[in-house]
Amino acid sequence: MDNELSIIVQKVALYLGPPWKYNTLEKSDWRFEVIGERGQKLIFRQDKDRFKVFGASPKGVQHHHCGGFKSIGVNAKRPPKDIAADITRRLLPGYFKAFENALERHKAEQAKEQTLDYIERAFCKVTGGRKGYGGRSGRAVYFDDGEADFWGDQRIDLKLRDLNPEQAIKIAAYFQKIKKEENNE
Repeated sequence: MDNELSIIVQKVALYLGPPWKYNTLEKSDWRFEVIGERGQKLIFRQDKDRFKVFGASPKGVQHHHCGGFKSIGVNAKRPPKDIAADITRRLLPGYFKAFENALERHKAEQAKEQTLDYIERAFCKVTGGRKGYGGRSGRAVYFDDGEADFWGDQRIDLKLRDLNPEQAIKIAAYFQKIKKEENNE
């Protein structure tokens, strides 16, 4: 059964208009949600006779990507139409901007992760190695003569072991060639 505060939030959702709707799946006596069609979410948390209203991160997006989400306090005894107008004026403009920024950061991070996954798989195939946990980097490939740690900023630490002098000189010469090519660009 809906309590009085739940009914107020349901009415606020109606006054906010499409795409906003009251989330009936979240049942609580003190916390209520209004959701949008693209994963937007407004949380109404009861604080005595007030609501603290804040935007939430989209599903699957880390909270730290959502910098800029602010909250507002509204008197729960005000008419729902006035609460909706206050939210629209004071909260939604900043929330929409922060929401879009969070989605963009999330997409960029996913693209980096996909690139790292591809490189990691390719490294396994070339070296005959296996994926493993890389300590601080979180990702690694271990192979007979060393390991490669893959970092989120797309840096790769390569550690080679048991090289003979000829192999070490060839690798050093290759790195020298790469440095020269980078300096000529």
